[in-house]
Amino acid sequence: MVSPANRINRVVLAAFLPLIIFLLSPCPAHAAARGRNGSQRLAAVVYVIDGDTVVIKGGDKVRYLGIDAPEKGEPFYEEAARRNAELVDKKVIRLEVCKEQERDKYGRLLAYVYADKTDVGAALLREGLARQLTIPPCGTPKAAEFKDAVASAMNRRAGLWARDVGKMAVRKTVTITPAEALGHVGEVVTVTGVVADVHKTGKVAFINFSPYRKRSFTAVVFRDGLEAFTRAGIDPVTYTGKRLSVTGRVREYNGAAEIVVNRPDQVR
Repeated sequence: MVSPANRINRVVLAAFLPLIIFLLSPCPAHAAARGRNGSQRLAAVVYVIDGDTVVIKGGDKVRYLGIDAPEKGEPFYEEAARRNAELVDKKVIRLEVCKEQERDKYGRLLAYVYADKTDVGAALLREGLARQLTIPPCGTPKAAEFKDAVASAMNRRAGLWARDVGKMAVRKTVTITPAEALGHVGEVVTVTGVVADVHKTGKVAFINFSPYRKRSFTAVVFRDGLEAFTRAGIDPVTYTGKRLSVTGRVREYNGAAEIVVNRPDQVR
């Protein structure tokens, strides 16, 4: 026979059990699961900035991992931004956020992005509306997959891989000296000067336009870029002492200016 006290306890438990379950359960909008590259979360896109950056509900900016879409003034900038909007604008997307570095120095979330089961970064690469940008450690998990997407676009000469696009980009850039580069962070320019030395490891090459320990401007070639140079039969070490022009977007790193070089035609 169940005692009156036990009967009351069961009634109380039954009444409050749904509330207990609710309080202990993660909210779907903020629940995070571990992915191969970090935490996964859902977010609503409220604004598309360009081909590789969006703003989500709450005000956070999200920078797509593994790709680099054209900047304003570059060929296919409008097309990349418009296609990105078609894929994600006003939709709930799934973010796979980098676990090693959740945000970049600008405070943007670094993530692979999925919308309606579509890998947005891979889609933009396949359509020739972005270039691959593999910066360890966050950009490496999907490097091979993204490389195949780029190869598909190149074979079809889609978007950025159409004939003469590279020449169009070069004609539109401003040419500056290595000493001026730090004043153009965030801009796409052509830096022209004499290479002082090239510091190369197995995974990266630093093409320095001033001595390595006193560098003011460097062209940085990561692993994927080195593979592209190898396929073209070029060893960056041979640039030492030569006058070069490097085209790309300037960024600041440890107080110096640099351009990430992903392909040989950025260097002339």
